[in-house]
Amino acid sequence: MSNNIGKFPIIVLILAISMIGFGVYNLNKMPDTKYPQFNAEFTLHNAEGTVSFSDLAGKVSVIFFGYTHCPDICPATLLNFGKALKLLDEDEQKLVRAVFISLDHDRDTPEMLSKYTRYFHPDIIGLTGNEAEITAAAKAFMVPKEKNKPNAKGNYTMNHGTYLYVMRPDGKLGELASHQDPPEKIVASLRAWIKWAE
Repeated sequence: MSNNIGKFPIIVLILAISMIGFGVYNLNKMPDTKYPQFNAEFTLHNAEGTVSFSDLAGKVSVIFFGYTHCPDICPATLLNFGKALKLLDEDEQKLVRAVFISLDHDRDTPEMLSKYTRYFHPDIIGLTGNEAEITAAAKAFMVPKEKNKPNAKGNYTMNHGTYLYVMRPDGKLGELASHQDPPEKIVASLRAWIKWAE
């Protein structure tokens, strides 16, 4: 009987350690996504070569669709992209990827996109592809892609989505942010997932 009594504190201690460990595990576990049906995917190109969505694995990514000839929404959004990246500290910047995908495959070449995105921040990745690749990327992200009728000079605008897709390190959608979000809010959205990035 006395031996059993002596073992009791040890059993309690083991259980307590186990419960603490389980609690720490739950605190460190990435929460379930709010968008389980969302399956992001793309294989596109920048000035250096081919980039796939899987290349972003392990990082927190913010992705936006548009085109370089966009007169208002795209430059304003990319301006906030750049400001948000500057608000991150050096260690945080290593864990974040900002991606701008052009839907205008007829006019936006990888080289043109590289020059365009560098204007807003050198770390913004500009991607494009052929019609099939862009259509597949837009479909995966449920982004509208519509070329409007050209004017007399042959210039045209495009209808495109305005959401910012904040992607978690595990490749799942973490948040749908607005293109009107200020840099500080974009940073808060990124920092919500950075602790799981590598």
